[in-house]
Amino acid sequence: WCDIGYNALVDKYGQIFEGRAGGLDKPVQGAHAGGFNENTVGVAMMGDYSTQDPSQETVDSVGKFLGWRLGKAGLDPKGTTTMTSEGTDFTFIGKGKSVDLPVIFGHRDVGNTECPGDAGYARLGEIRDIAAANLGGGDATPALPDTPDTAPDTAVTDPAPSRPGTDASSTLGENIPALVAELQRLASTSPVAQKWLESGAETGVLGVPVSGL
Repeated sequence: WCDIGYNALVDKYGQIFEGRAGGLDKPVQGAHAGGFNENTVGVAMMGDYSTQDPSQETVDSVGKFLGWRLGKAGLDPKGTTTMTSEGTDFTFIGKGKSVDLPVIFGHRDVGNTECPGDAGYARLGEIRDIAAANLGGGDATPALPDTPDTAPDTAVTDPAPSRPGTDASSTLGENIPALVAELQRLASTSPVAQKWLESGAETGVLGVPVSGL
C-alpha cells in the first residue's frame, strides 16, 4: 500500500490518528472496504481482535469518534441504511446490488475478511451505544492542560467539535488569546509549542490554535 486506507486509526490507549489524509472532518474517501468506500468512513482498531477483546479505551474512542462524525453527517449511529455495492474483488456483494446495513457496520459485513475479528465484532453494539450518546461530539469542550507535567497528549485525539447546527465560532474566538498564551508558556518544555512558534505562531502557516496541545 502507498497510503493508509482507513480514515482513522485507534490504538489500545484510545488515541485517535488520522489515516487517509485530507481531514477527519472532511468527506475523504478512504480505501478501507473495497466495494463500499463511497459514502463511508473507515475506522481501524489497531490490533488483532480475533480472540482478544479490544481495550475499553479503544472501544470508547471509536464510539466517540463515530458519534462526532455521524453527527456531522446527520446520521443515527443506531440506525440502518441501504448501500449499493461498487463491486471489486474485495466484496462478496455484486456490483450494483443494494444491501441493508447498520449505519455502523463491520468490514466483514461487506468484505471478504474476518475484520474486525470475532472479539472486535462483538463490541459493535457497545460502540453504537457510545456513538449515540456522543452524537456530534456530546457535551465536551476543548480543555487546556493545567501544567506541562500533567497535560495529556491530545495531539491525536478528537478536538470535540460543536454539535451539528450550532455556531461555535464566538466561543472559539474568545478562547484564542488563552490558547496562544498557553502555547507560548509551554514553549520551553513542549516540542509541539516550540514548532508552532518556529513556524510563525498564530501568523504562520499553522495559524491560530483551536484546542490545547
